[in-house]
Amino acid sequence: MAQCCAIDSVLEDPAAAAYDPATNTWRRLADPPAPWSGDDGAPIIARYGPDMLVWRHDRLGRYDVASNTWSDLGSPPQHQDNCASTAGPVSVGAVDGDSFFVWTGGCQAQHGAAFDLIAGTWSEIAAAPDGLREAVASETRLFGLLRGTTTQPSEFDVKTRAWSAPVDAPNSVGTYPSLFWTGSAVLAWAGSAGTDQRGGAIYSPA
Repeated sequence: MAQCCAIDSVLEDPAAAAYDPATNTWRRLADPPAPWSGDDGAPIIARYGPDMLVWRHDRLGRYDVASNTWSDLGSPPQHQDNCASTAGPVSVGAVDGDSFFVWTGGCQAQHGAAFDLIAGTWSEIAAAPDGLREAVASETRLFGLLRGTTTQPSEFDVKTRAWSAPVDAPNSVGTYPSLFWTGSAVLAWAGSAGTDQRGGAIYSPA
């Protein structure tokens, strides 16, 4: 059972389950082991084929649906950070094609790394632009949302592994919106701008 403890911490139940919409039924899955369960640091969760990838605490795990088992895909090269967040390391990332891209750091998304899901190897990539908060990917493109004095979308080129110049988003896009790929554009929805936002904006890339 989930338990409540200190004011800023929750010991979360490490149980996992899958819902089948065709049969309207749930089934239990193998419990996520550490470090992919816990309460200190938000995970990045992504689908890869029929399986699920979970990044947390600078480590990538893969859940194999067919065998109902977890495997450890390891960590990228480690970096020394000058600060640390009480909520755990900050990470932003997404799966694009056969690669998992992630930017992480003690207080902000900064150091870049890519995991080749075919070769099973890690490599370093360009650092994140200042203010990277969220990321979303299509099958061939990856986009990030930067937050400074304004909110700005930017594209990460998965071939050259470089970020494009950001463009300003409308005021309807607040801090920490949810990002979605619609099939042809990036939808940024809700978030906060002093008060909770109830709208969003569409970014249509070239």
